[in-house]
Amino acid sequence: MVAARDVLQALLGQPPTEGFELCRTVAAASGRRCTPAQLLPRLLVLESSGLVQVDRTGDPHRYALTPQGTRAAYATGAASPEPTLLVMADLVGFTSFTERCGDSAAHEQASRFTSLARGAARSAGGGLVKSLGDGVLLSLPPQADPVRLLRGLARDVAAQEPAWRLHAAAHVGCPIRHGGDVFGRDVNLVARLCDAATADEVLLTGDEAREAVTVPGLEGTTRVRRVRLSSQEV
Repeated sequence: MVAARDVLQALLGQPPTEGFELCRTVAAASGRRCTPAQLLPRLLVLESSGLVQVDRTGDPHRYALTPQGTRAAYATGAASPEPTLLVMADLVGFTSFTERCGDSAAHEQASRFTSLARGAARSAGGGLVKSLGDGVLLSLPPQADPVRLLRGLARDVAAQEPAWRLHAAAHVGCPIRHGGDVFGRDVNLVARLCDAATADEVLLTGDEAREAVTVPGLEGTTRVRRVRLSSQEV
């Protein structure tokens, strides 16, 4: 039997999610078997209770928490949002490298990058949230210096064979921590800003940010400050 608590916690901080993916998340988090046949009745009950909204415009249907459902998920004991410096960094040119050199070489380079990023995050009092292949998501204390960390990481990857360059973003927000991962708008924001950064550049939000940029998929504009990773000037 799929518990309502497990479903609510699996959907917490997530974008609309299709049933098979939600089953995998519930099973991984709870340690209990979950099948679509078991999940669907629970989702329908949660929908009728106003805790889950269902997008039936596509196939498969997608499920997300309502505001009431989010409050109910917190009430189950799931972690609350907390101030965190989120840092996203990607290797520039990784796709073309994979095409030229193959999957094994790409995996080796990605693993090396992840190891370097994990060490950099630990030295700044934080940690690696997850590896994204050619990228990493780091979680640091809000007072940490992302420029210093990223410049050190940029020097490390430039010293590798082959040499790499980075593009990155950093943003202090209040993501939801759940199941060893982080979720929410702030995570989406730092990922989109990283995509928008050019090679050897980090986009920073914060009090000194002045340039207004439009972030795909997010409403309004976000103010950023552009910093070169190869420069010693902030």
